[in-house]
Amino acid sequence: MFKNPKFYFIVLCVLVIITGTALFIVEKQKMAIPQEEVVITFKHPSWTDEMILEGKNRIYRNSLPGEKATVVEKTDNSFTLVWDNWGTETFVKQADGTYTLQK
Repeated sequence: MFKNPKFYFIVLCVLVIITGTALFIVEKQKMAIPQEEVVITFKHPSWTDEMILEGKNRIYRNSLPGEKATVVEKTDNSFTLVWDNWGTETFVKQADGTYTLQK
């Protein structure tokens, strides 16, 4: 009885009908697992800050989370960002692993 998948399906259906709880469990399984954040130090003539890379193409300043950008190009040595409130800037990787604004 307990090894039969149909039995578990029937129990699950009964739980949904009676409590709605099982439906929550099924929906929870569909939730995306958050990706890890990557922290990178960027140096700009006006500021130096740790930037938090979320996923593959969104980044924001750690000290000013409202300052966000889209990563439009990333190579082994550079990031090109389009800021939500500013413009496009390219930061180049330095020997110490930080990224400095390209002039």
